[in-house]
Amino acid sequence: LSQRKPAEEKSSSVVAAPPEPVEAAREMWDSFAVDYDKMFRLWSLPALLSMASALQLSSAKSCLEVGCGPGHGLAVLKAELAPGASLTATDLSPEMVKLAKARVSLKGAAEDCEEGSAKGVGGGGGGGGGSPSKRPATPRRKRGAAASTPDSKKETHERVLGDLASVARGEDHQAGQLAKVVEVDAQQLPADWSDKFDRVVSCLCLHIVPDPSAALAEMLRVAQRGGLVAFTVWGAAKDSSMFTLYPRALASLRSAGQLPPPSADEAAAASASRSNFHLGADDAALRGLVSAAGFVDVLSWHVACVW
Repeated sequence: LSQRKPAEEKSSSVVAAPPEPVEAAREMWDSFAVDYDKMFRLWSLPALLSMASALQLSSAKSCLEVGCGPGHGLAVLKAELAPGASLTATDLSPEMVKLAKARVSLKGAAEDCEEGSAKGVGGGGGGGGGSPSKRPATPRRKRGAAASTPDSKKETHERVLGDLASVARGEDHQAGQLAKVVEVDAQQLPADWSDKFDRVVSCLCLHIVPDPSAALAEMLRVAQRGGLVAFTVWGAAKDSSMFTLYPRALASLRSAGQLPPPSADEAAAASASRSNFHLGADDAALRGLVSAAGFVDVLSWHVACVW
């Protein structure tokens, strides 16, 4: 998506619901951070991989991920970037940022160790001099009699959480780090980031941002002219049986008389709330919203993320 359009061409057929307060969004994602970290990685990664394949990351010099969550996708992006390319990530939630910082620190330390082993530094019984890097590439946590059991996903997650104490002390682990992670609102990226990144990516974030148009404008501002920007959002509600199950069940029980109709307050809250499908329901409208922000060569496609 290559250059800005003149301001007079900006228009949009998407009418968004009133923006939700940023503080409410931050509080919600803070409370959900650990559960999201444990449960949603395998579900969200197919969307990220689809974007990564289109971003031509091997020729990029700088990449920004907006709304990185707990940082699961950073290793994917880093693996596709050329050697020496920079990777920066942001999230609104302080708890998500802590998880992401801990994760990139652990991953960076593991890569340092693997590189050292390849050079004969800190090896086992092979006579290599020096000492090992920060921690083993595949650390193990003792589990009593089952200490030899391979690491489980839960143990890996526990190691990430265990590293948060050092992050809380202000140790950002810049050495060997996969990415620089900062707490930033997608609707107001740092002022000095203008024209800084030749790739910008955002996975399953834009549809939950209170003001998507503001976030798109910021992504455009920080992207270099001629660069590529990609994002994913939830698609059509009709294609998502999992995330429409609760309201469908509720409506069915009410129509059968097994539950009372919603109260006036419940009905008002429901009408004021915004569906997470609000951007993905209409491809043409979504592309119009992106074009209105100033992007050109706007493409969209659907990715099946089975959960």
